[in-house]
Amino acid sequence: SRIRITPFELVFIALSLALSFWLMDNRLLVAYDAPGDPLLVSAETWGDTALHTALSRSFAEGTNYPTEYPFFANESIRYHFGYDFFAGALQKGGLSVALSFNLPGALGFTAMMALLFSVGRMLFATAGDERKPWWRIRSVWIGLISVAVLITNQSLEWLRWFNPSEPSRRAQYD
Repeated sequence: SRIRITPFELVFIALSLALSFWLMDNRLLVAYDAPGDPLLVSAETWGDTALHTALSRSFAEGTNYPTEYPFFANESIRYHFGYDFFAGALQKGGLSVALSFNLPGALGFTAMMALLFSVGRMLFATAGDERKPWWRIRSVWIGLISVAVLITNQSLEWLRWFNPSEPSRRAQYD
């Protein structure tokens, strides 16, 4: 079978990639305008970011074989070895700490969105869809809705963020 990518799918992948990089860059970034170029971590990021950063740096320096946690002596690694090792390899290749974590994360999240969109399209495809414009194809809408549910918190509660009359978490940032 032939692999065909429509212009709509290319736009969808480009928007997914842009959203993924935006999300990852807001989670972990280097503040180049601050003295010392500190690594900034968002408040919503899990607390073990320092552990994973140190672990990836130890892989980048080539001093963590056999693998152990840098903060705990003689403690073997229990999870995320592949991701931390890959981030360390990217750092050894010259990428910054933030980019070595954000690049695989953004590519992985984009792949998840593209896969979910494709599965929705394949499961609900009907005969004659290829002759219709994309906005008239039911399987495209099912794919888009499934991606929307993935990137939100699976409810419409996030819409409260935009309500100006209701006090919310947004007020603390304004």
